[in-house]
Amino acid sequence: MGFMHRRFDGFGERGVALVTLLIALLLLTLAVPRVLVAFASLPAASAIFAIERGADLTVDDLLGAERALQRATAYGVDTANVNGQLSYLTLYRLTRAPITTEVRAELMDVREQVETALQRRPLDAYLWTRYTHVSYLLDGLSPYTLAALHRSFQYGSDEMELFKFRLILSVQEWDNLPSSLRKMVREQIAFASDQQRLWPRLLANMDEKQGQQLLLLLEEANFDVERIERATARQRRRQSKGNSGSSAAE
Repeated sequence: MGFMHRRFDGFGERGVALVTLLIALLLLTLAVPRVLVAFASLPAASAIFAIERGADLTVDDLLGAERALQRATAYGVDTANVNGQLSYLTLYRLTRAPITTEVRAELMDVREQVETALQRRPLDAYLWTRYTHVSYLLDGLSPYTLAALHRSFQYGSDEMELFKFRLILSVQEWDNLPSSLRKMVREQIAFASDQQRLWPRLLANMDEKQGQQLLLLLEEANFDVERIERATARQRRRQSKGNSGSSAAE
């Protein structure tokens, strides 16, 4: 019995070691694709960081980052994040090009990428804002665009990074917005009441129609519109001088 007991104990120890090894190998197998995806996504992460800091990237830089992300999708892990980054970079590149047949086809691909990402992250306000943008470029103020804009406000009402695009689109299409979205725009303006430097920067880069509608909304919300208009005029002069300096340097 003692001999059998010792054999059993020995087998048990070896068995535990074997199971531990198998689990470790399984975890490593599962981890490898994630590591490869993270490595493949590095150019995209660097490109997005540069864009958000206001750097100018070449088309080749953007395409290189996009190709790296497309390779990362082959691993089949973290697809929501990968598709989210891919749609961000592709949309950034395409909005700087004329809407040709080829660009429209790419925008449709971007829309599919955003839809794929939204399946895993349905409450992501950034993705809904991106979907709004793509849908508007493709189909104008369609029911899908309006639904996406509504969700962008709903899930990211306190996200100031999304504020600029949503506000510009909303004042551009104010006459065509349903009352529910108009209410959300007014609430967003009230939320940004302490962002005094925001309004001149926005107004300085809006066309006349957009600017007039925004000023009406600001006046309705009891902002000091005259002060904002003076600040906007100064902002435009600064931008004009900056552009003149850049042209002279060239």
